[in-house]
Amino acid sequence: MDNVNEKDFDTITIVMENDEEVECSIITYLEVDDKEYIVLLPLEEESEEVYIYRFHLGENEEPVLENITDDDEYDAVSDAYEEFLDDLDYEDYYSDQDEE
Repeated sequence: MDNVNEKDFDTITIVMENDEEVECSIITYLEVDDKEYIVLLPLEEESEEVYIYRFHLGENEEPVLENITDDDEYDAVSDAYEEFLDDLDYEDYYSDQDEE
């Protein structure tokens, strides 16, 4: 399990297994099969890779992230994230931004 320090509502810093701290933007929260997940985008990396974790609030309302170790569970959450992206309709958003 990764440790999490809440920095503010839109970003969090996660501590990876190698003790490296990675600041991430919170892309979205997803619910799949009655479980909650969080999708994070590392801020300092130029990759478009996201991190997906199982998510819940701990005893003191601190965020707790858990690795997803089951392939079927990960695939279901990845599919939900893809649907989320499709719903955003990025092309329309960016074309509106270009016109401004």
